[in-house]
Amino acid sequence: MKEADLSQPLQRYLQDQGYKVNCEVGHCDMTAMKGDELIVIELKLKVSLKFIYQAINRKQISDSVYLALPVHGSGTMPPEFRNLKALLKRLELGLLLVRFLKTKTRVEVVMHPDQWQAPKRVKRKRQILREIEARPTEYNKAGMVGSEQKITAYRRRVIEVAREMGDGKLWSPAQLKNKGCHSDCGNMLRMNHYGWFVREERGKYRLDESGREALKQYADIKTDLQS
Repeated sequence: MKEADLSQPLQRYLQDQGYKVNCEVGHCDMTAMKGDELIVIELKLKVSLKFIYQAINRKQISDSVYLALPVHGSGTMPPEFRNLKALLKRLELGLLLVRFLKTKTRVEVVMHPDQWQAPKRVKRKRQILREIEARPTEYNKAGMVGSEQKITAYRRRVIEVAREMGDGKLWSPAQLKNKGCHSDCGNMLRMNHYGWFVREERGKYRLDESGREALKQYADIKTDLQS
């Protein structure tokens, strides 16, 4: 398939809507005029940064800029379709799909290049602020890969609990709270996300061997109970 294969279905679709369509006008792949309205359409077989850059540059000509992409079959969508839509919405670009079916070709308007306003994620912002406030010292480096263990506020609190249990004795959540551990230490022991604790009896926990090894690994991590 070539990009030119998208041209005829798009041209026919726009003409049916009452637009005067021209191709290869200046650097624009396709233009559509109706009265004072000018639409610019960029045609590509797949999404690339160059494609996005081209569409952004066309915004200097018109506010109504669309990207047109081919899809084959009735149910297929371009790769990373959800992320693509989110990106184009933020860039105030429209998206057209030229869907190639067995016996016909159909143009679908996914979205128009409407003005975009960032939604306010108040709950997410509060979570970020809480995490920032709970990190008195930063042990992570920006750009860490997913497999590297990040020192979150939660991990730091679990390290604090593990240190208090480092004597090998059985501990209850109440005892740990009395020692100054975080008020949520009971859930930390029960959930045992890192596999450091063993429940020996009801309400009583012991630090596992993996927990003792973790304390060696995180020996340089300071907690609230350290002077």
